Amino acid sequence: MLIPVRRGGTQPPLIMIHGLYGVMPLGSLLADVLAPDQPVAVMDADGFDGYTQPLETIDQMVGAYVGQIRRVWPRGPYLVGAICSGGLLALEVARALIATGEAVGRVLLVDPPAIPFSYDDQLSNIDPKLQPAMSRRLTQQVIAEFQDYGTRYSKLPFNARDPVAVQLAARVGVACMLAFFKHRPLPFAAPVELIVSQQRAAGYFGPELPWQTILTGPRWMHVLPGEHGDMFRTQSDAVCRLVSFYLETALADGDNSDGSRAPESLAQPA
Repeated sequence: MLIPVRRGGTQPPLIMIHGLYGVMPLGSLLADVLAPDQPVAVMDADGFDGYTQPLETIDQMVGAYVGQIRRVWPRGPYLVGAICSGGLLALEVARALIATGEAVGRVLLVDPPAIPFSYDDQLSNIDPKLQPAMSRRLTQQVIAEFQDYGTRYSKLPFNARDPVAVQLAARVGVACMLAFFKHRPLPFAAPVELIVSQQRAAGYFGPELPWQTILTGPRWMHVLPGEHGDMFRTQSDAVCRLVSFYLETALADGDNSDGSRAPESLAQPA
């Protein structure tokens, strides 16, 4: 469900995709920080409107999201990013756009999990129809997260003050979780830029860890102090500033001959 935060502008549009629970809550923060000629859209999961059905696989999401992006901006170049687990989805959306011949800048990943959930067999094999107790646990987890969102974010795709709306929204959140649990990412050779928490940073360097075989192209990395949750609380302003910094060269092809944007940097904002 593509929601343009700022449709007009002279720059390539930035599309920020939701995380594990299907919500991308940073749209208004980004719009406040980014240049006024920078088009921005957030991608929440389909289904929060109460009319469309939740999508159950990453492939379904990619097909739907690419179509929604191209209805608003028919031609590239595009800038694609995501928060949390949505980074895996952003890679696939970018891959699909590239496959159609469109130009796509470095994919922006904001603190994806150090180890994707699909590498945990217990999670990847969850079947809610056969495991009703697990289904209830996931629903309770999503409801608790959405209630917390309601205390921190002003713009959500559902009314966080309405218990019935939150209960219906949880159905979408659980569908998103299960889709991410089952998605095993393929190698992605195009350039990416990461903004990661100190807590998760080590997961992108270990030679035996999954991201070494997922991200096979050039990488730029910025590390912020703290844990994953801090990225969307105490560090949200720093994240938005780094997104603005990313936009300055996001369409570059990876040439860092001026030495200012070397891959695998550990830049921290002042």
